[in-house]
Amino acid sequence: MSITLRRLTGGIIDHVILTLPIITIVMISGHLTNQVNSAWQSFYTIALIFIIYFLYGLYLENKDSQTIGKKAMKLQVVDSRTGSISAKQLFIRNIFRPIDYVAGWGVIPIILFRKRLGEFISKTEVKKVQ
Repeated sequence: MSITLRRLTGGIIDHVILTLPIITIVMISGHLTNQVNSAWQSFYTIALIFIIYFLYGLYLENKDSQTIGKKAMKLQVVDSRTGSISAKQLFIRNIFRPIDYVAGWGVIPIILFRKRLGEFISKTEVKKVQ
């Protein structure tokens, strides 16, 4: 299996895992919209979803350079130059994670360049675990 297909499959696994907390947030926020301005509530809901995606990647990749999807696909995040990875690089790559996944934007660069925007900026890449 190609690394691109592994990455896309790992991303789908991660999205499935994140679906339950996101659906819960959306349902709770739907109940709250009767009490507050719906535009602000929508903003808070979207911000919370972005935070969940950010923290999911940051925590798991900081722990062992892998999200659950990457672990299942035997992939790991590394520095493009040195092979190790710093907390600053993880922060940068994960701050772009929600942006990369809005409307599938992350899929196009992965297919074309084997990297998403957050990886270009943080100088990281995803490699197959040996």
